[in-house]
Amino acid sequence: SPSPIADTLAGQHLVVTGATGFLGGVWLSLVLTHAPDVGRITLLVRGRPGLDARARVAAMIDTSPAFRPLRDAHGAHLAAFLDARLDVLDADVSRPRLGLDDATWHDLARRADAVVHIAGLTDFHPDPAKAVPANVDGALEVATLAEALPTPRMLHVSTAYVAGRRDGEIAEALVPGLAPSGVRFDPVATHAALHDLLRSHPTPKARTEAAADLAERLGWPNIYTLTKGVAEHVLATRPLDLTVVRPSVVECARTFPFPGWNDGLNTSGPILWYCGTAFRALPSTAEHTFDIIPVDAVARWTTAALAALLEGRHAPVYHLASGDVNPASFARIVELTALARRRHGRDGTGDDDLFSRLSAHIDVVPRRHEALPTVHPDRVERWVDGLHRGLGTLSDRLPSAATGPLSTARRRLARTRRDMGRLRRMLDLYRPFIHDHHWTFRTDHIRAEADRLASSDPFHDDVTSLCWRRYWIDVQYPGIARWAFPILRGERVPTDPPSRPPLVLGATEHPLARGVA
Repeated sequence: SPSPIADTLAGQHLVVTGATGFLGGVWLSLVLTHAPDVGRITLLVRGRPGLDARARVAAMIDTSPAFRPLRDAHGAHLAAFLDARLDVLDADVSRPRLGLDDATWHDLARRADAVVHIAGLTDFHPDPAKAVPANVDGALEVATLAEALPTPRMLHVSTAYVAGRRDGEIAEALVPGLAPSGVRFDPVATHAALHDLLRSHPTPKARTEAAADLAERLGWPNIYTLTKGVAEHVLATRPLDLTVVRPSVVECARTFPFPGWNDGLNTSGPILWYCGTAFRALPSTAEHTFDIIPVDAVARWTTAALAALLEGRHAPVYHLASGDVNPASFARIVELTALARRRHGRDGTGDDDLFSRLSAHIDVVPRRHEALPTVHPDRVERWVDGLHRGLGTLSDRLPSAATGPLSTARRRLARTRRDMGRLRRMLDLYRPFIHDHHWTFRTDHIRAEADRLASSDPFHDDVTSLCWRRYWIDVQYPGIARWAFPILRGERVPTDPPSRPPLVLGATEHPLARGVA
């Protein structure tokens, strides 16, 4: 076998959530590509209007660039390969028993060897009515299934930023009931309090403010880290073999499925977009570490942690990060972004328009909030808003025949005000991570797993060898420009053309491929 991890996964039945997300898709493609003897993978996926779960997964595998290695390896035989290894169930992780009917639930509980929970809502400041079911209730419903397995095993994907409002070295550890603020709290009671909050605050604004206040009291910087943190603490009270993996900032793939792959709009996308605007100062702390980890490193290390769990030698927590062994400061990242923009153009396409040529030679610099220049998004938004209102007042006093140019100017100012508002909200959301706090996530546990593998092992990864200059300029920036910038411009992200005929899963029915309750 090319890998001891592949040997460990051989014959194992895994129940997996979150396979349609960025990390989940790369992880699934990696495992099917490099551990093809896995016994069975049952995906729990929520269908969409007009597209059931199986059709959704088939379309993803057929057209997502994440699955290019798998499609290239199996060609016309891909459907047969998948049907021999893959089940897809319509499920909703936030519903009791995951929305599965009793027969399916008991089949999974009898047959599966471990549950891999990747699903979650990653918005920093979402409506708690979405975040609590997705990030807390879902994790606990998945844990209920894991507890029913012959050997109760669960791998839970969290985030390194459950460290909260602390600075310095963060150990790979979880002390149930100890909040980042240092206060003791009851995780189960806090979960119940979140549901009380949902019931007592009828509007999204009221719910969001109340949840943000709770997060602040416990030491978490936003609703995302609050819900992921509470989920970890409650899971730690459950009777199961649990391992938690905590990635830092998950970014473009280094090598798998190919250099630069990204899916969606993650942390650095808006920051890199900001560096292409007319603003010359990025509100951030130059010497702080921007802890970045390529998504394929996260996928490889998650699989290594899963193998350790299946072998009964897992650590309770694994940080999947780079900052303790290969740190990149914000000053360095901003500098590399400027170099990348000179090479690739401000939008990463290499377009040689006048703005690209001029702006590429005016570098953005990291600045603390108290040292920001006069012109920054907060102030521009206020200036534009005042000018917009002033033109409205003037328009009301003029004859209607004379207000045409003023109306045009007000529409343009309204668009500028909207854009400045987007920038301001983005910077407010990111402030704890790029300005206020400096974390060093220890990665001793996952590096010990990596040391067990040969460098040629397909599940081996070593971020100490990652050259940030080469990665940021040749991989990260072009990847973000291709896969994330279109989202910011309101455009469609390109996908691969579907096969002809399109991929269909489940031509050979498997006993577990049933419906939901």
